[in-house]
Amino acid sequence: MIDAKNENGKFSIPITLIGKNNNEITKDFYLDTGFDGCLKIDKKLFDELKLEKKGEKDVSFANSSNEKADMSRVKFKVDQAEGESEVLAVGWGGRNLLGTRFLQGANIILVIDNSHGIHLTTDRKLAYEIGKTIYMYHQNGGHIV
Repeated sequence: MIDAKNENGKFSIPITLIGKNNNEITKDFYLDTGFDGCLKIDKKLFDELKLEKKGEKDVSFANSSNEKADMSRVKFKVDQAEGESEVLAVGWGGRNLLGTRFLQGANIILVIDNSHGIHLTTDRKLAYEIGKTIYMYHQNGGHIV
């Protein structure tokens, strides 16, 4: 199970990024279900990881602003998942964002329960059991079964 932090309804998980020379940096990434990309970081972290710029991409933000982002690829570790992901570097500061395409690529299952929070896991059997427990909880008027 991936430990998600809840900060006023904003959920984040720690992800370890592996840069050039195998330097590892672990940062919190906020789940943004409106972001269909993989990972968004700031340019300071991009530089710390010594990532190679592979191109640029125009990105739009919820506040209607647009910026150019540096594109690259980065190795990652989260829970039991390891792999490589696209990463966009924008601005100097701000939150690291985790998009829906990252969840899909890392085979991370997201289970949201409005009364008890968010659960993320790479274990399909565990996701099924969590979902079944949530369903039974709501079917029994909020009583644990």
